[in-house]
Amino acid sequence: MSTTIPAVDSGNIIEHGVLIDLTLNNQTYYISNCYKAIEWPVGSGKNYQALAGFLSVSEIQSNISNSNDDIQIGLSAIPSVYIEKILGYPIKGAEVVIYRAFFDYTTREVLTGEVYRRFNGVITNFNVQEDIDPNSAVIS
Repeated sequence: MSTTIPAVDSGNIIEHGVLIDLTLNNQTYYISNCYKAIEWPVGSGKNYQALAGFLSVSEIQSNISNSNDDIQIGLSAIPSVYIEKILGYPIKGAEVVIYRAFFDYTTREVLTGEVYRRFNGVITNFNVQEDIDPNSAVIS
């Protein structure tokens, strides 16, 4: 399903971000790649935690064939609360919903009506990678 976004004046710059709903063990976590926390929809109490450049999402493919599309979500330097959730609950089968939000460049606020669902699916595989520098360990 495609969506037409209204034309942009030549003086305006398009700003966008990714909002992700991650449901684990009947609890939904809200994360984004924005520089600040985003409440969307406004007044809903759903606050998307800002992970800025520490969140990456692969290309989202849209096609009309009856096939499963894969998407990869990468989190780095994440808060320990998410590590605890991933290791403490079964993550396979968890639901993921990804939205793209467009922002007013001057106010840095989400444009009303300019948030679009781009992906809805379940986690089929995951991995956790921890990089430890043994030379920086302190032993006392």
